[in-house]
This record gives sequence, structure tokens and C-alpha cells, in this order.
Amino acid sequence: MLNRLWHRLGKQALTNTEIHVWLDWIDTAVRSLWLSQATIPTLSSRRFRMIDMRADYDSTANAISIALDRGGRAEQADQVHSRAVVALRDSRPIELQLLYPDLGIEEPVLAVAARYGLDWEALVAAAQAALAAPDRTVTLAVAVRSAA
Repeated sequence: MLNRLWHRLGKQALTNTEIHVWLDWIDTAVRSLWLSQATIPTLSSRRFRMIDMRADYDSTANAISIALDRGGRAEQADQVHSRAVVALRDSRPIELQLLYPDLGIEEPVLAVAARYGLDWEALVAAAQAALAAPDRTVTLAVAVRSAA
């Protein structure tokens, strides 16, 4: 179809009707490619490193648990803030417990992120998602921020 267009353009100008027919054909072709699963751009189609987190807000305990690493048990705990406790394995954070999130989540999350070099925006997003779906587990896949 495009070969015919280029051949036709080389000989004479197109009429308005012909231009509209070609534009409709191009629009249809582009839309069909875009709607094809193989061509939809997604985070998974790019090479982003992802962090998987699970968060759960226990409304009875008024606490949020954010799992940063699956499997294994914690070896120790670090109370980074009066409302934030971090579970550690091999000196690395594997879970964050936020107590009384109704008093605010940013301050304790910022303290944890600063101490352990974690992405505080991703932690806040996980906490907010947990609050939005109380007493259920929320799973998030967050792309690691690239170095600027």
C-alpha cells in the first residue's frame, strides 16, 4: 500500500479524497500496531530494575507492615523512630513496621529511608496503598530510580 502511495506521489498530486483515504489507512495501521500486545510500551518491556513490596494495614493494631524482602526471618530489629521499627537480616532491612499511621507516615518513613538508604517515595506509596485497602495485602512493583 505504501509503495503505491510513493509511486502515486511521484507522478502527480493527490486529491483531497485520496489524502483522506491514505490518512485513514495510516491511522488504522498505527492503531492496530499500538493495540497489539507485543508493541504496547510497559515498564516490563524496558529494562528497569524493580523492587517488589507487600504492604498490609492491620486496622485493629493500627499498624502497617511493609515487606521489603521475601522469605527468611529477621535476626534483629532497629527502632529507627518512635513509630517505625525495621526488621533486619544480615544488617539489611527486610520489613518495616509503621505504628499509628493515623498520626502521619512521612516522618517515620523518612527516618527509615535516611538510615538505610531506601526509596522513601516508594515506601510512602506502599503505606498509602495499605491504608487504602485495610486488612488486606497490597503488592507493589516499583521501578528503581535511575541515577541522574
